Amino acid sequence: MPLESQEVPVNDNIQVAGMPASAQLSNGQYAEFSKAAHDQLLEMFKDEIVPGPLNGMVVFSLEQQICGPFASRLLAGRGALVIKAEPEVGDSKRHNSSPNTFGTFNVGKKSITLGRDPQSEQLKSYMLHAADVVIDNRSHNARTHDKVLRDFFTVNHTKPKIYTVISGYGKDDPRIAYDRSIQAAAGYVDLNGGKAIPNSPTDMMVGSMAAVEILSHWSWLSGNLSPAEKDKLSQHHNIVVCDLPMINVAMFSAMNQVMTHEDNGTKNSSIVPYGYFDTQDGRVAIAIGTDAQFKLFCEIIGVPKLAEQYPTNEIRRQNQEIVESTIQERTRLHSTAEWVYSLQDQPFASAPVVTFEEAIKKSPGLVTLPSGGKYMATGINSNMFPNQGLLSPAPKLGEHTASISSALHTLVASASRLFAFH
Repeated sequence: MPLESQEVPVNDNIQVAGMPASAQLSNGQYAEFSKAAHDQLLEMFKDEIVPGPLNGMVVFSLEQQICGPFASRLLAGRGALVIKAEPEVGDSKRHNSSPNTFGTFNVGKKSITLGRDPQSEQLKSYMLHAADVVIDNRSHNARTHDKVLRDFFTVNHTKPKIYTVISGYGKDDPRIAYDRSIQAAAGYVDLNGGKAIPNSPTDMMVGSMAAVEILSHWSWLSGNLSPAEKDKLSQHHNIVVCDLPMINVAMFSAMNQVMTHEDNGTKNSSIVPYGYFDTQDGRVAIAIGTDAQFKLFCEIIGVPKLAEQYPTNEIRRQNQEIVESTIQERTRLHSTAEWVYSLQDQPFASAPVVTFEEAIKKSPGLVTLPSGGKYMATGINSNMFPNQGLLSPAPKLGEHTASISSALHTLVASASRLFAFH
C-alpha cells in the first residue's frame, strides 16, 4: 500500500532488520541502537569530513540527477556526513553527463548501492535509523511503495528526524518531472517565446531551498521546543516531513520575471542601463542601480549631458534605445580591459564578458584529479572554518557499500548480544 495513503500505528516494540526474528526493541533500546549506528558512521569517516557547523549531522540521501545531490552537496560542504544511496546501475547523472558535472554535484559524499535483495533492504533500514536527515528525490512510485521507508514511519523515534521530499509537483503527485516539463508547466516556455531556457537554474534553486529548509528545521529541533511544539512533533512520530515541489520554485521565478518586466535576454527593461555592451575587442557588462550612479557613469564615459537629459530611471526606461545606443557608441572606443580598469572601483557593477573556459581557469574551487578530471569543490569558507572547500572527490559507484554494511551488521550483532536476543 502506498505510504501516503495508509494509517500507520506507532510501534512500542521495534523490529530492526537483520536482528533475530524474536528481537523486539523497546523505545529505550531502539534509541540506544540508533545512536550507536549514528556515532559509528561518524567515527568511520571522521578523517574525511570537512570542519564546519554541521559536524555531527548524518545525512542519508536517496538521490538522483541534480536537485537532491545539490542539496546534500551543500550540507557536505558545511561539515555533514552524507551517504549517497544509488541503484546498482548508479545515479543516471554518472552516465548522461560529463564526469566533471557529476563530480561537482557529489563531492564530499560516500556512495552505497541498493538493490531489491534482502541485504540492501537491511542496509537501507540501518541507514534510516542512523541518519538525522533523510533526503528523497526518487519518483513518487519508488517512494510510496518502499516498504522499508514505510516501516521507518511507524517507529516513534526518540530523537527527531528530518525527512525531506524533493518532488516535481508535490510529494503526493505521481507525475514525473524534468527541467523541460517543469519549465512548460510553470509558464517559462510561454514567457520565453515558446522556447525552453537552456541550462535553467531551477534544479539548483530547488536543491538550495531544500538545504535551507533542512537547516531551518535542524536549528529549530536543536533548540528548546515548547510543550505544544513537542506534542505536535510527536504526532508525526518525531519526523518532520518537508515537501519541496519544483513547480512552486519555477512558478515563483516566472512570476518574478513577469513582475519585473525582464525580457530573459541580455537586457533588463526595469533598470536602464543594465546589460552587455560591445567594446573594441569584446563585451562588458554594466549595471547601474541608482540615478546618482548613472550620473557618475556618464561622467566617466565622457557623456555627462546624457545624465542631464535622462536623470531618472523611469525616464531612461521610456528612452531605453537611445540611452543604450549612446552608451554603446562610447564603449566601442576602448578595449574590454580598459573599461574593466576604469570601472572596477566604482560604486556600480561591471565585469568583462568571458568564456566559460576563461572563468573556470580563474576559479579558486577548481580541483584537478590525478586522472586528469576536474570538478568544482568550492564551499563557503569563513574565518571559523577556512577549509570547507577541501571536499573529497565524488565517490565511485558503491565505493562504501561494503565497509558501511559490514560495520552496521557488526553493530546489529553486538546489539543482539547486548539485549540478549537469540
